[in-house]
Amino acid sequence: MTVESSSPASPPTIPCPNCGQAILEKALQCSHCRKWLVEAPAPELRSFPAAPTAPSRGQPLHHLLLLTVFSWGLYEIYWFYRNWRDLAADTPENPGPPPGLLTFGLLVPFVNIALVYRQLVGIHSRLAAHGLPAGYSPWMTTCIYISLGLAANVTALWSLSCLMVLPLLPVQEALNRYWCQREPSSTLRERLSPSELVLIACGAAAMVAVAAAGLLGVEK
Repeated sequence: MTVESSSPASPPTIPCPNCGQAILEKALQCSHCRKWLVEAPAPELRSFPAAPTAPSRGQPLHHLLLLTVFSWGLYEIYWFYRNWRDLAADTPENPGPPPGLLTFGLLVPFVNIALVYRQLVGIHSRLAAHGLPAGYSPWMTTCIYISLGLAANVTALWSLSCLMVLPLLPVQEALNRYWCQREPSSTLRERLSPSELVLIACGAAAMVAVAAAGLLGVEK
């Protein structure tokens, strides 16, 4: 008795409506002329995250306050340096003196008065050139700033040195308007950077240590 081997049935075919060649009945594309027999599948639409916006060179006012208070007023020196640096980078055709040299001049008596006034006038002029309101008087702001600094040095009161940041707040607000116009796609950085957080933590620890030392001195 012999058993006949049965071969699997061939899949049904149909003629291609374009070239007439035999193709599989369920084919989506002709293997001969490469014509799609059905509408080509649409490519997958993928949603990509929006490109992150670069942080603005401006600064929120509360950042300036916090950093000045917890650095015992020393942050203001960096604030002047940063403004000279950023404004020089914004006008590479006329950068002016090196920002580091100008910042070093802030430590020289009487020279610092001229340099503070120089920066405030420069910012005021840039705002006027771009049709933006300044909101502060350069000479009045300089007088108040220097007066608070002299009072802090004479009385050795830390609180007065921290108050020196107050006349700088309108200047920072004016700078924020300037950078908003110059960098329309940027936004103010709302979060403090890691280095700024470290600065605040060190300043807070120093304040606690000074307060504890004062309490121990009173008890003795």
